Amino acid sequence: MQDRQKKFLNPKDLSEWTKRLLYLLIIISIISIISDIKEYKLLSDIQNGIYTSKAIVMEKAQSNDKRQQEIAIVNLGISVLSLIFLFIWIHRVNHNGHLFDDSVMKISPGWSVGYFFIPILSLWKPYEILKEIWMVSINPNELKKIPKHTFISLWWFFTLLTITLFSIYRHLISGAEKINELINANLLSQLSSFTRILSAVFLIIVI
Repeated sequence: MQDRQKKFLNPKDLSEWTKRLLYLLIIISIISIISDIKEYKLLSDIQNGIYTSKAIVMEKAQSNDKRQQEIAIVNLGISVLSLIFLFIWIHRVNHNGHLFDDSVMKISPGWSVGYFFIPILSLWKPYEILKEIWMVSINPNELKKIPKHTFISLWWFFTLLTITLFSIYRHLISGAEKINELINANLLSQLSSFTRILSAVFLIIVI
């Protein structure tokens, strides 16, 4: 018991900082949606011929692009920081989980992070990793009585959905030339931001 206490790494502060970054991620995602809505209105106005002057269109388009780029940079920064803290948190709580019950914790602390970067395996292993951690942390003495955690399933579902939607968005926007193509990409960007908000909310609940 004394040996376990020496090895136990308190995740409380790390959990709080991870949650704070996820809250920031939600906020920047909301800002991104608002910005996308403004862009959608601009694109719709251009498509409907609201602006008769090409100079006005160019001025508004440049202002829109600048705003979108600035938000994207902040978005990227918060996303990277959130992932870094999440991986550190997963490594630490996985380590602690092994101290409680190695029979449940099948995945090592190192692989609990490594699986996120391995193609194919990354489609389901992160879900298993969080499920193992949750099972041990909730009630290590009555593991067989613990039901499947819905929030972990919802978190991973919306995470995969966000990744898929964003990938499709990147493909559409890279080849978009016509207004209707830009509008379709814009709507997909809004949907991707919305699903990311849901993913972050469920992850906060899990943490």
